[in-house]
Amino acid sequence: MKRLAVFALFLIPAFAHAQFGGVAEPLQMVFSPERPGAFQTVAVTLESSLAELSAAEIIWLVNDAVVAQGMGKTRISIRTL
Repeated sequence: MKRLAVFALFLIPAFAHAQFGGVAEPLQMVFSPERPGAFQTVAVTLESSLAELSAAEIIWLVNDAVVAQGMGKTRISIRTL
């Protein structure tokens, strides 16, 4: 009986993951390249599956400083240190 209970506990997360595995995040930041090196320019793009970002006022902050802002400003380029 103990083996059956332990086995059942391992199956619960698998079923839960299968139910929600296809759901996209409502807001994502995409970095290109994904793993930049030092002193490299990185493009950062904001994407949403739920909101119309072209009609949104977007403010980009890097280290607590505004680096870009504007209506529909979904992409910036920054340089790594």
